[in-house]
Amino acid sequence: MILDEFFSTTIANAKFEKHSEIELDLVEHCHALKSKVDSGGEGWISNKTYNTSDGRHDLLKDSKFLPLNNWVMDMVNQYCINLGIDHSLLTSTGSWFNIYQKYDYQEKHVHPNSIISCIYILAASKQSAKVYFTTPLNDMFHVKYTGKQQQQTTQQICCQSIPGTLIIFPSYLPHSVERHDTDDLRISLSYNFKQLN
Repeated sequence: MILDEFFSTTIANAKFEKHSEIELDLVEHCHALKSKVDSGGEGWISNKTYNTSDGRHDLLKDSKFLPLNNWVMDMVNQYCINLGIDHSLLTSTGSWFNIYQKYDYQEKHVHPNSIISCIYILAASKQSAKVYFTTPLNDMFHVKYTGKQQQQTTQQICCQSIPGTLIIFPSYLPHSVERHDTDDLRISLSYNFKQLN
């Protein structure tokens, strides 16, 4: 029997080697912005989580984030090259940051009007809320598996919130952030991209 793999979903992760050089400065910058910029995310059930989405503050237009943004763009371009996606047509559809305090979370969602999305963990502890990704395949019936599920059939994965880590994934992939049950602050950055016509 020959087993071919089609319709798989590729999630990439990369570690920013210069993270320790930028973390403190960017965390302070995010706190300063929080005191001046109203929170976005209108319509969310998780409306207590502070964020600068909905165009409240675009990270790609903020010079403080420039070294990190340049690296993120390099990683997104590598992701595209590996998947055969024309990265020369990519343009941003928005970038923002999220500050999770105790009991904050983010419900399951996708990023419409984008093709590639990223999450960068700026600040977190070992106990910080994890990111969950759910299969985009909609089984009409619950499938029972024998033993351990394979990578091709798993229904959900979780990623630890490790500072300096970038996660790149297709924007159609449902994802969420579990409830943040620690007093330690968790700050993540989000980036979305689409292709120009």
